[in-house]
Amino acid sequence: MRRYCAREELKAAEKDEDLDKQFQIPILALGELAWKCLLNDRLSFYEDELEELETSNEYIVARKLGIVYKEESYKLLNPRHTYSFLHKTFQEYFAASYIAHKLRGREFHIFEQVLFPDHAAKKFRQIFLFVCGILREEANILFEHMGNVLQEQWDWLKCENTTASFFIKSWKESGNSNRMAKCLFSFLPFPEVLRVQKSTKHRPVLRVLKACAGFSEVQAPVEIHFLPGFDFSVKDIELVTKLPNVKSVTQMS
Repeated sequence: MRRYCAREELKAAEKDEDLDKQFQIPILALGELAWKCLLNDRLSFYEDELEELETSNEYIVARKLGIVYKEESYKLLNPRHTYSFLHKTFQEYFAASYIAHKLRGREFHIFEQVLFPDHAAKKFRQIFLFVCGILREEANILFEHMGNVLQEQWDWLKCENTTASFFIKSWKESGNSNRMAKCLFSFLPFPEVLRVQKSTKHRPVLRVLKACAGFSEVQAPVEIHFLPGFDFSVKDIELVTKLPNVKSVTQMS
């Protein structure tokens, strides 16, 4: 964007966040296209899709920023040229910028084709990590929405490893893990008594518990029982006992 300003002899904002605001219209335009493509497993969009946005707003200079490149169509009759991002990470980041903008406006319809937590934790994992990093303190909007969607059928003992990892990393991306975890747990609380089996399917919930060990406001289980045969280290048990409001941690014999 700074190179574009230099080429066009425009004054560029000194701070990066101000530069984002200066180019908000093309960023959101590219973000909308990026998100629509990713929803449909596409890494490029058609030139006419971009032209439609440019026609509706004279300030869109998306194709001039150097973030996308044009690929000529091989068809001689009715060719449809396409544009691709320089790298998929660019596409994911612009899609995240668009999603973050919509979340600030409480426009949740953009998630009509998204399954939580599966898509967020797997297919669109990097996008939603970017969203949390962009929103920072406002990332609670995303966790409130996920909590609302999941609260009727959620069971922490059935939490998958990819989902546990996503929760932990997305809290960290926001810059305030404590607050984001508290927000999610207000919709998806732990059971008061948590009984953990030896089965590896219960390890993800323990990862989440361990990640919350230093959080002051998380409503953790009152009692945690490790059923016979569970291989859990002394260090891990010590971490879990540091959780707020945990009264007892026992290993059943």
